Amino acid sequence: MVAGPVMQSDRARLRYEGYRDSMNEHGLETRPVIEMPAHTDADFAALEPLLRGPTAPSALVCSNDLLAISLIAELRRNGWGVPERLSVIGFDGITLGTQMHPTLCSVVQPIGELADIVIDQLLSRIAGAAPVSHCLPCHIRPGESTQPYQEMLHAQPQ
Repeated sequence: MVAGPVMQSDRARLRYEGYRDSMNEHGLETRPVIEMPAHTDADFAALEPLLRGPTAPSALVCSNDLLAISLIAELRRNGWGVPERLSVIGFDGITLGTQMHPTLCSVVQPIGELADIVIDQLLSRIAGAAPVSHCLPCHIRPGESTQPYQEMLHAQPQ
């Protein structure tokens, strides 16, 4: 997973925990977070050793869409085709991701429902109620920034 400074964002930490839990649930290796200098700015130099190493990933999950968009630009500038050599997925489902090439695959949150809950929580807190935690379902918006794993295996340089 690629994220900005993880200790500065509770959302990035929670998304990493979700990534880690899902990888473990499916019997897959969990890798540590690859930290970027900012939450919306990818740095190819921070990724290059991993990408050129013997256990290079076939895909990267970014903690937000702006970071994923920046990462795709950095990868392409450095000769890494997305998704031909590396799949990239973002998180947030921003519209900008549908207006780029390749279109961004992203985890989309139910923003309308989230806004309703935030307003209800705020009013409840003002009335003196204790905070209540909510977990809302998300869905994946398909995009051209990912491809099936088997296709990627055949595209990797030997």
